[in-house]
Amino acid sequence: MINGHSNISESSKEKVLSVIAIGQTIVLLLIGIGGVVVCFLAPEKITKFTPFLSSGWGKVLVVMGFSLIGFEGYEVISNAAEEVIDAKKNIPKAIFYSVMIVITTYLLVAFAAIIGSGQINGSITDWFSSLGAIGFAEAIGRLFPFGGFLVVLSAIFASTSALNATTYASTRVSFALGRDGHLPSIFGHISKKTRIPDVALFFPVVSQLSSLQFLMWKQLWRVQVSSLLFSLTL
Repeated sequence: MINGHSNISESSKEKVLSVIAIGQTIVLLLIGIGGVVVCFLAPEKITKFTPFLSSGWGKVLVVMGFSLIGFEGYEVISNAAEEVIDAKKNIPKAIFYSVMIVITTYLLVAFAAIIGSGQINGSITDWFSSLGAIGFAEAIGRLFPFGGFLVVLSAIFASTSALNATTYASTRVSFALGRDGHLPSIFGHISKKTRIPDVALFFPVVSQLSSLQFLMWKQLWRVQVSSLLFSLTL
């Protein structure tokens, strides 16, 4: 709706997207800062970082491979180059500022999750592994009473933000490829009413809805990874 609705003014769209992005950042920062405050109030919790890197550097390298996916989103910023004022100046600034904010947030949230975690036979790693997907939510819930609510709120903001960014990026990439002749020219069509690449927007929306309709939730991440690899290939 945000990407394609003709009755929403550009300023209103920007306000909605800003609320989503800023809201997500604020909630995650609250979780991270909350972890730091709890650590100051209960200094004994810092012992959960001992031993440090108990599984060795090999595991760190494996995690780095997965973490790379979390940083792929910065290319979405460059997809907006044709619609940004003074893109040569503002696109690099947006990327570098985003990297600094996200890395700081990641570190704070990871710190909070470890501080709030439990242990199985003295191992935090085993504790998170035993809980699977709910490990992070459980850790933050143990950290402070309203931690579970913050996790749910951050998930809503993050999902909405990611869905909108993915739709926006795939639409602009498909539009540019259609306009330049690398995809059928119909992808380069722009609606006279809404002034958006409507055909290029239609296909990712249909793909997303089809995924929700026919795939199990646990299979959706495979679709996401496949879509990412396809977009990188293009």
